[in-house]
Amino acid sequence: LVGQNEAAYYGLMGVWALGETFMMTATTALAADVTAPEQRGAATSLRAQVGDLTFMVMPVMLGLIATSHSHAAAFGVTSVCGLGATAAFWRLTTSSKVR
Repeated sequence: LVGQNEAAYYGLMGVWALGETFMMTATTALAADVTAPEQRGAATSLRAQVGDLTFMVMPVMLGLIATSHSHAAAFGVTSVCGLGATAAFWRLTTSSKVR
């Protein structure tokens, strides 16, 4: 998207980080809303563990995909994961339990 423009790259990364911040806050709030009060600690802990595992596994997996196939394939996997997570989040927010 940005070619060789370093300023555009940093701007795009800033927008991405901002969006991720909103997304993480929203999913944490949703998890707290749909979890019974006595189970919120366990749910928060599980969410943090899954996040840590994702940050350890995904860079390695995407690096392997990029070197064995292409960068476009790695970006495709990233896009599919993001779209899948967004669809799941949308489905959870439209369920009758959250309303």
